[in-house]
Amino acid sequence: MRVDEVRYFVMATLELSGGSVVYNNMHDTPNALVTVYDDAPEQVIVHNTIMIAQYQAIIRIAEDTADTVGEARARTLLDRVRSLHNRETYDGCYLTASMSAVTNPITFTPDNGSGTTKASTFTVNDYILIGSEILKVTVASTTITAARAQLGTTIAAHSDNDEVKNITQNPIPGELCDSSTASDGVFNLGLDEKQRRMWSVNWKVTVKPS
Repeated sequence: MRVDEVRYFVMATLELSGGSVVYNNMHDTPNALVTVYDDAPEQVIVHNTIMIAQYQAIIRIAEDTADTVGEARARTLLDRVRSLHNRETYDGCYLTASMSAVTNPITFTPDNGSGTTKASTFTVNDYILIGSEILKVTVASTTITAARAQLGTTIAAHSDNDEVKNITQNPIPGELCDSSTASDGVFNLGLDEKQRRMWSVNWKVTVKPS
């Protein structure tokens, strides 16, 4: 589900665990919560090679928390989306060997599936997703070294040729995205019934069908 993948991008951008970032439903708990929505329709076909995907993040902070906390998160997300404008953000990376559920940190060399290394597409502090585990890049050179089980995820075993998704650089992990544009800035949505303030960030991504 694409909006679930976008949730990983928001987790990486705001450095929040999965329990604090959900999709398509603003749960009552926890108080501090980010919900990612896809605007209907999820994809609008502009012509036969480009689609537009539209997303919204509602950022909520707990009662009695300083407004600056929520606004800062909203602006961090807004700035990250804007930084991806007119940038092809997906490189099609895969593991070249299996990865154990023990070694931490782990060093590996992702490739394009045909033997060409893609290590150079990663930078230090990028978050990457393999299966349901998030890792954080600590060394980016001819090989990648990464810390395991980040943002509340669990260390796990992965197989040769499993996809490696850069969830810091890609607004829709696993998709070929030409650009990502934020629309209209940050909106203060006011207080909900429990006096929790909310902000909205909206953006669109141009996607090349695979």
